[in-house]
Amino acid sequence: MFDQYTKEKIYAGVLGKIIGVYAGRPFENWSHEKIEQTFGEVNRYVHQQVNEPLVVADDDVTGTSMFLKSLRDHEFRDDFCSKHIGQSWLDILIENKTVFWWGGYDMSTEHTAYLNLKRGIEAPYSGSIEQNGHTVAEQIGAQIFIDYWGLINPNCPDRAVELAKLSAKVGHDGEAVYGATIIAALVSMAFDIRCIDTLLDRALGYISDDCEISRVITNVRAWHQENPDDWRWAFAQLKEVHGYHKYGGQCHIVPNHGLIILSLLYGGDSFHKSMVIVNTLGWDTDCNAANVGCINAVRLGLDNLSAGYDWRSPVADRIYLPTASSCDHVTDAVQEANALISIAQTLVGGKPDIQPRFSFNFRGARQGFEVARGQDYSDRVYLSNHEGDGLNIHFTGLVNSLRAQFKTPTHTGENEPVQRFPYHLLGSPTLYSGQEVKITIASTINAEKQVRVMPFVIAYDHNGKESEFTGDAVDFCGSQEKIIRFAVPDVGSRQIAYLGFYLSNPVEGDGVDGQIKIAAIDWNNTPTISMKMPETPPGKWWMSSFINNMSHEMVFNGAAKLMNNTEGEKRVFVYGSEDIRNFSARVEVTPLSNHPWGILFNYRGLLRHIEVRYEPDLRLMKLVRNHFDGEQVLAKMDFECRRGATYEFSLDITDRNYQISANGHRLFDIRVDDAGQLDRGCIGVCNYFGALMLHSIDVRPF
Repeated sequence: MFDQYTKEKIYAGVLGKIIGVYAGRPFENWSHEKIEQTFGEVNRYVHQQVNEPLVVADDDVTGTSMFLKSLRDHEFRDDFCSKHIGQSWLDILIENKTVFWWGGYDMSTEHTAYLNLKRGIEAPYSGSIEQNGHTVAEQIGAQIFIDYWGLINPNCPDRAVELAKLSAKVGHDGEAVYGATIIAALVSMAFDIRCIDTLLDRALGYISDDCEISRVITNVRAWHQENPDDWRWAFAQLKEVHGYHKYGGQCHIVPNHGLIILSLLYGGDSFHKSMVIVNTLGWDTDCNAANVGCINAVRLGLDNLSAGYDWRSPVADRIYLPTASSCDHVTDAVQEANALISIAQTLVGGKPDIQPRFSFNFRGARQGFEVARGQDYSDRVYLSNHEGDGLNIHFTGLVNSLRAQFKTPTHTGENEPVQRFPYHLLGSPTLYSGQEVKITIASTINAEKQVRVMPFVIAYDHNGKESEFTGDAVDFCGSQEKIIRFAVPDVGSRQIAYLGFYLSNPVEGDGVDGQIKIAAIDWNNTPTISMKMPETPPGKWWMSSFINNMSHEMVFNGAAKLMNNTEGEKRVFVYGSEDIRNFSARVEVTPLSNHPWGILFNYRGLLRHIEVRYEPDLRLMKLVRNHFDGEQVLAKMDFECRRGATYEFSLDITDRNYQISANGHRLFDIRVDDAGQLDRGCIGVCNYFGALMLHSIDVRPF
């Protein structure tokens, strides 16, 4: 459907996007003067100078990825429109925690549109000028979330623009939609056109000649022609004619769009120079650098990302996507690119590629794997992936008494700033006890020599204490290919934070030279989960493992006390991944109010899940299927629960058969012939008002 050249450009676009975010995030909204006084020209990552992490959760990354996936979540319906993307907002956003700057109604454009959606004002009216006024509707957000609509439409700008407009109009209108249109068109056409002037000429054909976005592009191009060597001079003109003082709001699109065009023109055919310009000049640095990075990565190709300065290696593909969705919140550029390729193939009627979780199928891809520095042998081991056919671990002089460790994250670590405003980092691990990790490995070593590969996971408990769990070691001799199957042992209520491998020499004598190639790693079977709430309050990183939009929560004495202070609005507290399918589960809860509450399973989002709901006023238990278009009551029965009493719910769930009991009393035994997308997902509880106590969640394969 798409050749490897096109697929690699999609991957490059994802990388360019996240590189721009990570480069500009530490000094977002600083003035040009302050940036240069602090760093000089920003020709490298500067996060350490301001004590910031490099890889962060950020609206530019999460919103860009997750809003596009509404296409998939709505099953590529023929009548797909802004309304459906707006529904996906309500499905995946956790107010005051994820994706957006939650600055309040009439202040934050996205928060304003979100509250409109909650009030029943459907998209595109949720983001319209008529509803919100020019200033709110024309801020930068439509532009920053838009690149991937171009990536899934390579060399098809008409469709890229059409879909980008649908997405932009959920939260924005007017000039913001024009700016988004330009970015989507540029990304789509950059697959085949390298000349930035040609790209701009064609992109301008998609917007009105007399709009502000058209004027700022025209002016910046004129300044570049007048003085093509001095980007600081051009920025001075931009500040005077289209600066922040000319437009209202917190972060208007027009000045920042002008800065994007300026950086593309003055950067020429250098990814590095454009990064230097867009980050040094200031304003909304991470947003602007992300758009520039995506466009240039597609236009100039993968190799340009490491020319002049290696923007790529420090990132190692790592991405966080924290939302209320049950998607994996710890991911990487390869998994994201493969997901976009699959969506792009489906969009044009093709059969989507199915790749393993770790496929390393692009040149230089590492998917978060790094050598653990400080280990015995780390200084003589390095990673490479020159051909895009696997991750190579090179080693020299590997002797019996030393070993090397390399690993990749499967969850947020203990030291991650998981509750830093405005983008909280929450979501469940990607790997669990009982899952079988399948690893395809090939060796190339000295003739008749051996190396030993041993898989492991590192998990941490609620106090942050790490424990290591290893699998069986497998020896390789000469040139061999083997499949290692690692059944992850029972880690109890710990969170698995890393998957990795030890590399060692099992034989005394001379050292071994060679390499081990990891061709693929995957897992997808239903896990075994034994999640019991701790007796003492856990660390914030442990609590961030739950997808949680409760008003407040406290964990101690073996229970999570979950409070909802907004009557009638369902709040959730769920755990797990989309791997949970065909399972038996036990969930122990104690309701503390006389308001509805429930058990959730096959959870995919705030609007998409199956719910066992208790309604105290009716003394009734309901089995409810929740989806974008509302809820469907599958079954109901008379049942009475008492506040303060503890209930153990037993669930035996297959693709079509649901058997559910409470304290041994059978509630439902029902066949569901069309579960659709709700045949898998997280498990947990919900609460409509007041307090609910969760004691434990246990899951086993059916």
